[in-house]
Amino acid sequence: MQLVALAVVAVLSACGASSAQLQMARAAQYTAPPATILELAKAVTAENYTVEPGSPAPNTFVTRRQWYAKEGGRQSAGAGNVSQVSEGSVNLRLAVEIVELEGGRVSVVVTPDALQYVTGSPKPRELAPEDPEMPPWIHGRVNELAVAIYERAKPYVAKP
Repeated sequence: MQLVALAVVAVLSACGASSAQLQMARAAQYTAPPATILELAKAVTAENYTVEPGSPAPNTFVTRRQWYAKEGGRQSAGAGNVSQVSEGSVNLRLAVEIVELEGGRVSVVVTPDALQYVTGSPKPRELAPEDPEMPPWIHGRVNELAVAIYERAKPYVAKP
């Protein structure tokens, strides 16, 4: 089973965004109103994640929390909507923020919000984005979403 999960992660990594695409997505500034880019980003995100209703802050939304195995495969909830987790499992949600910049431009920032299951601990351990214990597949998911939003928002990219 773990071999299959590793193979899936390897295939997904191979299909990931190039470093050039990622750089362009991170640096992109858009000329559309924040609400337009926010709705576009929600639509793109909803293709692979469940977007939580409501907003934790203006121009921001988050995905529903999902458990993933240490290697990155989703852990589905079973009976009673309870997920079976194991040492190193990660509960992940992604936050997408539309940041207003000078000159009426906006940018998109995708940030992981991750908690890691630790056997014997009463609560999961928080993983900061720069935490060395953060599994690399999380950054892969963040990068893939950022590039997908960029690809869909290209018509609004500000000209230099």
